[in-house]
Parts: sequence; structure tokens; C-alpha cells
Amino acid sequence: MYQTLFIDDLSRLGKLIETHLSEEKERGFFLETSLKAYRLNNLFTPILQREALFAICSNYLQRDPLLRWLAPYSHLIREREEQVLIVMAGNLPLVGFHDLLSVLAAGYRAVVKLSTKDSVLLPAILSLLGEIRDYWRGRVQFVEELLPSHTIVIATGGDSSANYFNTLFSGKRRVIRGSRSSAALLRGDEGEKEIEGLSKDLSLYHGMGCRSVSLLLLPTGYRVEQLVQRLGIYASKWLESDTYFNNYRYQKALLGMRGIQFIDSGNMLFVESSSLALPISVVAIGYWNEIEEIDRFIEREEDKLQAIINYRFRGEEIDFGESQTPSLWSWADGIDILEFLLKFD
Repeated sequence: MYQTLFIDDLSRLGKLIETHLSEEKERGFFLETSLKAYRLNNLFTPILQREALFAICSNYLQRDPLLRWLAPYSHLIREREEQVLIVMAGNLPLVGFHDLLSVLAAGYRAVVKLSTKDSVLLPAILSLLGEIRDYWRGRVQFVEELLPSHTIVIATGGDSSANYFNTLFSGKRRVIRGSRSSAALLRGDEGEKEIEGLSKDLSLYHGMGCRSVSLLLLPTGYRVEQLVQRLGIYASKWLESDTYFNNYRYQKALLGMRGIQFIDSGNMLFVESSSLALPISVVAIGYWNEIEEIDRFIEREEDKLQAIINYRFRGEEIDFGESQTPSLWSWADGIDILEFLLKFD
């Protein structure tokens, strides 16, 4: 049975990746791969690559969660010869892995167009899966160019890319994702553990993910300066890239030239704004008086929001520090890809 094969092999893959990650650096399978990925894109520092791999193993590649994830669709899952084209973004390591997992879980063949910024890690992982069972080598194909011949498409990119994909794949069964951002709600009683977690939500993957927090929603009167300095101290663990800090210095100079007031944590810049779409290294701060204002904010910005930390949103409650460790059920843009793939069965 295909579903049993999938769960057995993908859970074995999780254990195999964890084994390689725990080996000494001199012997680790991912040493050469990690260095190659970093040379290609120095925003993908080795520590961030490992963080992404551990999150995938812990949240996606475990037997019991996989069983529960697929249980509602068991009667529809079977091996199929039809292909699904997946166009992956490259803003953080392995950002398209959940889409690939969903396509394979549903039984389809996957045709993958990798981003040039993240073209190393996924082929390495799939080579391990092929070692577990050669069958999987024939279920995933990598392509260099996009052709409008595929009937089912999942594509992720910026807003301009999304417009292009919608035009290119017009008339196809498709899920097209554009730019989204995330926010965090603070109530004023957060302890040091929550602040440390929030710093991770802000700075992990240099704040470039759709689940990265780019807007802080603070109660009026919050002591912002003290918060910013604490966030900066904790964030230094994750912010290492020269590319990031070049951008941070550029944005700092730009804000100064424009006369926009900001608070500098030493590695991030905080400005009073309600915008969700600010440049890398810049974080917006908005204020609220009554909690009902948050509901109005969500209603107004829902199409631009991916997640909200410390507030229930789309049935999901995310604790501080957990924004970048989504579960199998944390569907991007709230779209259940398994349902999308299987509803036409």
C-alpha cells in the first residue's frame, strides 16, 4: 500500500538526517553540502541550515504525526503517474519541502523548479531518500525552466512572481502564493523566555520567511527601548551573514537620510509603522489599546498575513519562538495542499 510505503520511508529519512547531523563535522554527510549551499547564498549560514533540517525532521518526518496527517485522506491516497509542478522560493533553506512532502504523500510524481538561491540542500536530502528505497529516485524530477504544460501547479514567490505564475499557468489547477508576513502580539507581561523566543521569531533566517515576524503589536505605553535591546542581544545568535549586515547598515543610513526615527538594537532597526512589508533588518512597531483592535487589524490585513504569534489566527496558536517550526498542519496561506491535490480524485 502506497501510504504505508510513504510513511515508512519518510520517517526513516528523518532518522537518517538526524544521524548525519549528529555526526562529527569532519565526517558529517552534510558538511560538503552545507558549505556548497553557503557559498551559493551566504544568508544560508551553516547554523541556519541545521536549524531548518532539525525542524523538518522533528515536525514533518516522524511516523505518528505523518499517520495522523494523512488519516483523513487515506481512502484517496494511491500511487499516481500524474505530475505536479512545484516552483520553490529561495528565501530560506528548504522552504518548499512541505509542498514536496504533500505532493509525494498524495501519490503524485513531483517536478521541481528550484530557486537558484536554494538549489543544493533538497537534492542532497532526496539522494538519502533514494538510498532508503530506489523507488523514490523516479518520483522526483528537477527542471531548469518552466513550461506551461503541467496541469497541476504549486508555485511560491514574491507578488510580481505570483502575477507571472498566474498568467503562465492560467487555466491550470494551481495554488499560487505571493508575499506574506507575520506579526507578534505582546501584552506587556512577557518574561525573559518569551522575549528570547520573540527574538528568534524576528531573526531566524534573517527575518526573510513569510512566518518571520516583521511587525510587533505592543500595548500603548510599552517600554520599547528596553525591549529592543534585549531582542538584539538574543538575536545575535542567528544574525551572522555579511549580506545581512551590509543591508542592515544600508537601511540604517537610508532611514537617517529620510529623517525617519528608529531604534537600533545593534543588528535590527525598529520603526513605528503599521506596515507588514518592510526591508530586511527593519521591524515595524504598532500600538494597541483594546484587544478588539487586533481583530480589526486581522480583518484589514488578512490577505497579507501568514501567522500571528501569541494570538489565535486561522485556528493556529503559535507560542513565542515557534514561528519557524510549523507543523504538518500549518498550511501556507491557509490552503490545505492535500485537499487541493485530492479533491478532484
